[in-house]
Amino acid sequence: GITRKELYTIKLTAQFVARHGMNFQSNLMIKKRDMDDSRFEFMNQTDCRFDYFNRLSAAYAKEMPPRNRNAPSACTATVLDGF
Repeated sequence: GITRKELYTIKLTAQFVARHGMNFQSNLMIKKRDMDDSRFEFMNQTDCRFDYFNRLSAAYAKEMPPRNRNAPSACTATVLDGF
């Protein structure tokens, strides 16, 4: 099963990915891999929760205001530091 805390982490991360784009997701994956942070295992394609996370990110992205989500922004680094 999945805990409430895991579900909350997945949902919140999916919202950030939807808002800040694939560049944010890639940078977060690199940062978490370097730190060996197990809270974000769902971002690995081999994790059973990855498909849910991916679909949730896509659903949130459809509801976000249009913008270039793949362009790096100054706030992306700040947000990544918070993770």
